[in-house]
Amino acid sequence: MSTQVLHKNKILATLIPLLLIVHLAFVGVLLGGHPISAINGVWAGSGTEQSPYLIADLDDLIKLSNNVNSGISYADTYFKLTADITMSRESGVATNKIEPIGKETAPFSGTFDGDGHAIRNLTITGSTISVQPTSCIGLFGCSR
Repeated sequence: MSTQVLHKNKILATLIPLLLIVHLAFVGVLLGGHPISAINGVWAGSGTEQSPYLIADLDDLIKLSNNVNSGISYADTYFKLTADITMSRESGVATNKIEPIGKETAPFSGTFDGDGHAIRNLTITGSTISVQPTSCIGLFGCSR
């Protein structure tokens, strides 16, 4: 094979996967879906008021908690709960636990819309952090 043919094959091998990714993202938008954001790599949506990040299950909620508690405040970022979440219980003991979203040193600064959905059997782990006049405990621990 000539060098030109090999070069063209390399270019095609690079472009075809990229075009497929762009196509899938475009089709998702056209069909009203919310493709996973390439920026955050975690939730569908873009984090804006018009297209909030979508929290669909316990794993999404735990990722939010972990990210906020590691220092990502999500200021001016919007989230929307898209389904009821029921925490598991075995023999009356919660098996799916979540730490409060936000702590004194890393508060949550975004907007969270429950959209009429419920989080049932919620158990919060961790200790209460005293902050006058309130404490940072609950689904959303500390926020700004």
